[in-house]
Amino acid sequence: MLLLRCAAYTRAAIEAKKRTGFPSRAKPPQSPIGADHYITLNIQGNCALALIHDLKATKDDEKEGFKMLEAIARTSRRIFGRNHPQTVEALRDVERSRAIIDRRCPKLDLGELPGY
Repeated sequence: MLLLRCAAYTRAAIEAKKRTGFPSRAKPPQSPIGADHYITLNIQGNCALALIHDLKATKDDEKEGFKMLEAIARTSRRIFGRNHPQTVEALRDVERSRAIIDRRCPKLDLGELPGY
């Protein structure tokens, strides 16, 4: 990734020098990764699943992981749409996690599954 940024910076500097004849102070391109980027959502999902699948996790950890998965599913639907593979996978993770938590501790109240 760093190599690609360096190459882009160098290309921009060369192009600016060709246009103006002077060395430029070209800014490196900014990365578009943010809170709604699919990589960020995948990382958050992995963290949430790790909390849920940890056999030594407390009830609060499992509940936190489940709420993270629900938030990821809502964000995926808003960003990508209902039928996008990212959204389908997020919804599947929510359902599987609900089943895992219900098997482990049936008294843990996760609330009603919101409409996605």
